[in-house]
This record gives sequence, structure tokens and C-alpha cells, in this order.
Amino acid sequence: QGPITGISTGSQARYCVTQYNTVGGFSSTGASLVQGIISSAYDTPIIVRNKVFNLSCDNANGTVVGVASDNGVARILSNRIGDLRTPSANNSNAIIGINLLTGIDFGIVAYNTVYINATSSGSIFGSSAVSIVPVTLPSYLVSLNNNVLINKSTANGGGLSVAHRRTTTDLSTFDTASNKNLFFASTIFSDGVNTDATLAAYKTRMANGVRESICFVEDPTFLSTI
Repeated sequence: QGPITGISTGSQARYCVTQYNTVGGFSSTGASLVQGIISSAYDTPIIVRNKVFNLSCDNANGTVVGVASDNGVARILSNRIGDLRTPSANNSNAIIGINLLTGIDFGIVAYNTVYINATSSGSIFGSSAVSIVPVTLPSYLVSLNNNVLINKSTANGGGLSVAHRRTTTDLSTFDTASNKNLFFASTIFSDGVNTDATLAAYKTRMANGVRESICFVEDPTFLSTI
């Protein structure tokens, strides 16, 4: 089986809003990517108020992503993402709730709820509620505000169950206005070199209150996780 995508907006779209969709209920057994929504609109991709759930890829090289953007000024707002599974993945970042990839100029991630609680039989297994791949551009910046990022997955080997993952130690592309996020994970933050397991360590890394001065660690009770 090849890759599966629920909704994809191509790079030829300039201003594209993907909203009020319920995406889920599909799976693959191939060495491929299963994702709910990907927006590649070259100017302003907006993914707002969607429900993405019940996505699975049962393969050692499989990956599952809830919502992603790889172009333009991306706005990912008020989405509910949960029940993402890779039961046999052998991958250090096999499940990603929200994925910001190279290609975006500016990213705004706000008021989203991500709930991941996955396991894998793979010797290495990791996951992320949100994963950000920064790029070196003068205009590049990503802000995180008022998100609920829960990752209760069980990591294997050298993998980590991360709430907020970045692929660089450089925080200059992380908006200083980022704040008021709620995290729950065995690893709150990872940048590929450093890991923060406690809120105090995370706040210190975020430049002593310049970012995330009002953020929380909490394991909230959900009426539904899908």
C-alpha cells in the first residue's frame, strides 16, 4: 500500500482554507505516510476547526501525521487531533500530531488539541504532539499559543514521547510571544540535542520567561479522545 492522505491542497492554491472537516478511519500496512490533512498553498494555507482521528499505519517504516503544512504563511487553528497509531513502527518520530515542515515562511499554531497515546512493537519508537522543522529565512517564525499538547505514548529504545519537538537548538525562529500552552508528556521538549522533562527546565530553555512564561503541565480529563 502507498501513502494515504485525507485532504491535500496543492501548491498552486494561493489562499486556501481547509475547515470543518472530519477526517479519519483509514489505515495502511505499507512502508508509507498516512496523514489526515496537508496544505501546501503557496501564500496562506489555513487549517481550522477540523477533527482528525483514527489514522493508522502498521509497518516498521510507517508514519502517521494528523495535520501538516509545508508552504506559505501557515495557520493551524482550533483543530482536534487524536487516535493516531503506528503499532509496529521502528522510527524515532513515527507519529506527529501537527507537523510544520520546511517550506513555510511563518507558522501560527493556536487553540489546537492533540492527544496521542500510542505504543509500538518496534525497537525504536518516538512521537510528537507538535513537530517543527525550522528553516533559515529572514521572515521565518513560528508561534505556539493556547494549545493542548498531550502525548502519553510509550517510547522505545532511543525514541522520545515529546509534546513540543524542534529539529534545531536555535530558538531565534520561535516567536517570543508564544505562550499559554498546556503540555503533558514524558518529554515536554526536544530539539535533537537537548531534552526537557520538567516544566521548570522547559521554561528556563525558553529564555527565562521571554517565551512560555505562562504555560502548564496537566493531564486533563477528556470526554472523548477522538
